[in-house]
Amino acid sequence: MDLAHLTDWLKNTIPGIVILGAVGSIFATALVWAMSKFLPKIARSASQALLRKTVVHFVNPSVKQAIQLHFLKAKNKAESFYALQVMKFVLSLFVAACAFASFALSVMAPTETFFRAGVLVPLVIFFLALWHALRCMAIVAVPLYFDLESHIERSKNEYFANQPKPPEA
Repeated sequence: MDLAHLTDWLKNTIPGIVILGAVGSIFATALVWAMSKFLPKIARSASQALLRKTVVHFVNPSVKQAIQLHFLKAKNKAESFYALQVMKFVLSLFVAACAFASFALSVMAPTETFFRAGVLVPLVIFFLALWHALRCMAIVAVPLYFDLESHIERSKNEYFANQPKPPEA
């Protein structure tokens, strides 16, 4: 049996396809096991840093806006803030829905190429709008789950306690 006959048998018969699938599964399992055992610490720390940056990306605007809200003297500032964030969230979802509808319509158009601006631009806008909606949702959710007001007050008190007293006249 030569190599051409063997490859033809493996690709075109049911037992050959089963054998190829089994060998591929065994190879993939061995590869995943080897990667989990021998993956260097650098890759783990890089993935942890990426996760940390993603969390900071979502939490940072929420904390900044909570601090700005804390120092505002306006009445109903929290209600206005949450109303603005919910409106931004709804607008982002609306833009995402319109972009997805435009993407779906442009995909159904009978043309030969898929990678054209009429298809890719609505898809990019869809994902960016979803990302913005997720960020708006995080801006609303973070102050609900974490007591930022007490942290701000504690930090403000520590700052003023460490400031030198002005000389008395």
